[in-house]
Amino acid sequence: MLEKSEQIAEIIDNRRRVFQVVHGQSKKAERETGLTSPQLWTIKVIAEAGSIRVSDLARRIYLHPATTVGILDRLEKKGLVSRLRSQQDRRVVHVSLTQEGLGIVEKSPQV
Repeated sequence: MLEKSEQIAEIIDNRRRVFQVVHGQSKKAERETGLTSPQLWTIKVIAEAGSIRVSDLARRIYLHPATTVGILDRLEKKGLVSRLRSQQDRRVVHVSLTQEGLGIVEKSPQV
């Protein structure tokens, strides 16, 4: 039986290994797509939804709406997403992928 301090050290070491694997996969995805992990995660969530309100997207990716808007600004500049303001409620903005955005999702690695 491991001592408590040995168990803690083992947990910390395992956590470090998991982080290294995740970090390596994120860097690989960035190299292959030219997108950061948050950008890639965002377009994958949009792809699953088809079209989604920006506020709902922010909740789904666990980011503040202002942070989400910044990510969307960069994705829109790259031609990967488009935004459409609701005619019924001008406060509501829907976001969807462009054809180019769909192409990135289809060929991107899992993150």
